[in-house]
Amino acid sequence: MLRNKVSNTGSNLFFNKMQKLKLKMFFLVVLFCGIFGLMEDSHAEELYIAQNVSGSDTGADCVNAHSVSWLNTSGNWGSGTNKISAGDTAHLCGTFSSPITIQGSGTSESPITIFFETGAKMSKNHWYQSGSNGDAAIYGSNKSYITIDGGTNGLIEATDNGTARTFQYDIAGVFFNNGSNVTVKNLAVYPLYERVEGTDANNICIGIGFDGISTNLTLQDNILKDASNGMYIGYRAGSSGAEISGNVCDDCGHSCVTVGSQNTNETMSDVQIHDNTFHKSRKWSGAPEIHTNLIHAWAVHEGSRLEGLEIYSNNFSGMCGTNSTALVFLEGYIYSPEIYNNVLVKEVDPDGACGNGLMNLKGSNYAVVANNTFIGLDGGLSLQVGGWGGGMDIGHIIKNNLIYNTSFVVEPYDYDAVAQCDYNVYYGDGVFSYGSWAQYDFAGWKAATASHGYNFDAHSTVSQPTLDANYASTATDVVAKDHGVSLSSYFTADNLGVPRPQGSAWDIGAYEYVSGESDMTAPGAPSGLMVD
Repeated sequence: MLRNKVSNTGSNLFFNKMQKLKLKMFFLVVLFCGIFGLMEDSHAEELYIAQNVSGSDTGADCVNAHSVSWLNTSGNWGSGTNKISAGDTAHLCGTFSSPITIQGSGTSESPITIFFETGAKMSKNHWYQSGSNGDAAIYGSNKSYITIDGGTNGLIEATDNGTARTFQYDIAGVFFNNGSNVTVKNLAVYPLYERVEGTDANNICIGIGFDGISTNLTLQDNILKDASNGMYIGYRAGSSGAEISGNVCDDCGHSCVTVGSQNTNETMSDVQIHDNTFHKSRKWSGAPEIHTNLIHAWAVHEGSRLEGLEIYSNNFSGMCGTNSTALVFLEGYIYSPEIYNNVLVKEVDPDGACGNGLMNLKGSNYAVVANNTFIGLDGGLSLQVGGWGGGMDIGHIIKNNLIYNTSFVVEPYDYDAVAQCDYNVYYGDGVFSYGSWAQYDFAGWKAATASHGYNFDAHSTVSQPTLDANYASTATDVVAKDHGVSLSSYFTADNLGVPRPQGSAWDIGAYEYVSGESDMTAPGAPSGLMVD
């Protein structure tokens, strides 16, 4: 027994020493890898690219830049000095008339960056390439961890493509197939297609686009103008994660943002669209009918699904034209979207009302539509839900919305699309619809909904709020200010990030009045955008 005990003790001592030695070796390996990693990062290269070779062709700066053909050669991408590797930045210098094809991927710690130096631009009469490389100025296929940064004033333009121009091609500014962890920021893309209002042209030109399986996309602080689609995500099964924020978009025909299924059983989740400014004129109106919106999200194919969609703190405005669907149009199998703190302004338009309201939810279920401000400068419709069927169009919550001079078309098809509707301000139009296109006044609306077992708008009003030029409550307002209900389980701030509430209760509408300020300093929804 004693021998066994001593023997076991010796074995344990040996085992413990070995464990300590292994632990020391482990820490040494970790330390070595960390130092090596830092050395790798410290050797991240800054390589400069121009349309043609300049100077000594070292890529050391714009004076000695490599050519765009060098950048497009796959052998110049990969590990090694003077190659585009993970962590490297390719600086674009001057004007480019040749497209760029991204040949490699970065890593999560070290993405590859395409950076526009001040004054750099990609400018050509069109970017059509006979259907290859997405017919895009910048193209990537099955690439990941890529950042495209427009820097101070980076620009992509097509100078002679449009209805009355020499060419009428379907093209794109930036386009990825199966892109993962891709960021496009600070980039101006316009014009791509200058359309003449009322003509038959229906070209598909995309400012920044993604097709296939897309994951973890970031589109931030870009300017889009004169395209059919400003930003486009055509998703396939397994797509997830897109943040679209801080962008300015004007006169993009189909929409400023399109997120749509491409076939049966396609899925996408976790899409956030926030803090953007979108505007449209009548430029894309006309025959044949063009499905025009500012945001169009859909899951219309059998088995498709879009979930985790949030649309908040955006400013939408414009003229609807002859065939607009809505400024914000959600269509198909969209689950539990949240739409809040947005300002939607319908400008004076000779064609009258938006076809399906400023906002249309056709097929969504359990949507939250809250603290939005709907303004009709010449009337129109505010919100429409229902009409899809198949177990959708149910359970919506509509609260704290400021609806000014627009009629409230809620459920022209489905009596049960809305579950809760209260704490709203309806002023100006006074026309409501429920279960059909029959029109009601406010009392008739409440009676009609009550007959179906709903106690809608018990705390709502049709009184006129006192608003400033940005459609926010003033200090003297007693209608919208401090008359909302807390929705803190969904969000806690207003369109500008001001915490709610600032007074005794939440304000109704997109903006929270800040005590002590004479008026809000909100940007509001402009009547037009000047991005030239």
